[in-house]
Amino acid sequence: MSKKDDSSIKYIGLGAAVLVGGFAIGALGVTLFDNIRDSQPSSNGLQLVSYNAHLKEGIHRIVLTNSFYDLYTDGRSTKWQNYAINCVKKAYTDLNKYNSGIKFDIYTQNDGLLKYGFKKAETIDYMHDIPLNLTTDPLKSDDGKRSAIAITDYQINDTTRELHNQSITVYKPYVYAIFKSTGKWEDDFVPSNSYFYATLVHETMHAIGFAHQNSKDTVMYPYSGINTAHELTDKDIEMLKTYNTTFYSETKYETPVFTETPIEETPIEETEMEM
Repeated sequence: MSKKDDSSIKYIGLGAAVLVGGFAIGALGVTLFDNIRDSQPSSNGLQLVSYNAHLKEGIHRIVLTNSFYDLYTDGRSTKWQNYAINCVKKAYTDLNKYNSGIKFDIYTQNDGLLKYGFKKAETIDYMHDIPLNLTTDPLKSDDGKRSAIAITDYQINDTTRELHNQSITVYKPYVYAIFKSTGKWEDDFVPSNSYFYATLVHETMHAIGFAHQNSKDTVMYPYSGINTAHELTDKDIEMLKTYNTTFYSETKYETPVFTETPIEETPIEETEMEM
């Protein structure tokens, strides 16, 4: 992402989900200007991409770009196309459920996606919208040494600490990657252990300010593999609760009833991807 000519912008970041020998999703939140302050906890203990980084309060548009439409339809049956859309819907439904100060509304650049109930985005406001792109070009980690499945770009206003100019780009082959799926293919079906769903949740949490967490019991763990979380866990929900009560003056947050399925350590050699 190119630097904007704005004296109030001091930080520019890049989040990369990286393949290390398995699947992974995430962002490293690397600043090009002041890495001393990058990925530091705020006063309330939240691990953020930069000190007190957060999204402006209100409704934000997730815009499915023309690149998303062109590639999600490429060479895939209607069943798989619906699966990809279901992942998008579920990811932002879940994030909306556990956020009070911010909400996401899904828009599309392409009329071909209006049939799913999305609204039309005539233009993209790069200061406030979050474009969701797909690409066939291999992505790389911040150090350029490892393959990535997704990248989140962002900028931070040094005065308000609000993130803007975000975008999420996912490497197309991982849109349809599923590990040990269960369930029936129905209209709203999202298989368990869906990498695309987990990637969308993980990268969007980077886009609102979260850094990686050094724990496998959170979707913000840098790697995604057989023993890692592929959906929001109790720990993620608690982090979102703290985030919302910290940065937004009025919160309607209600503590959800949530039962997490324990993640069992499986003594097998696994392939992990860094996010």
